[in-house]
Amino acid sequence: MGAVFVALALLMPSLVLFVPMLLLGAACLYLYNGPYTAVKQNVVLPTVRATAVTVALLIEHLLGDSYAPFAIGRLSDALHNLQLALLILLPPLLVLAAVFATGRRCNSNPLKQVVFRKPIRRANKGEDLGVTLARHELP
Repeated sequence: MGAVFVALALLMPSLVLFVPMLLLGAACLYLYNGPYTAVKQNVVLPTVRATAVTVALLIEHLLGDSYAPFAIGRLSDALHNLQLALLILLPPLLVLAAVFATGRRCNSNPLKQVVFRKPIRRANKGEDLGVTLARHELP
């Protein structure tokens, strides 16, 4: 959905129409981030969650953010049109959205098993004796 809003924004004739469409498109494009991070953290052991998120972010930025401005600039120079260079990204975004939707359909509840940290307490004194890990099934 976000790709469609960004494409519409790029086709808007005025700044007054462009800005809201671009903001809506950007918001839609980043809605995946929370659930995606939760899934990344749920598939690794709790002791390495921070490392997993760090490595995933490093890979995402190295494969995307580091060369994207250069690539779009080169494409824009070759086409002599920045708007067309940005609109060329619409089909890959739609394909990735379809891939993401297919993965979502295959695993309808990725957070069905969640690892919680439960404190261990003495029954009579309420002292905190540490933390144990327990896997709970969510309904």
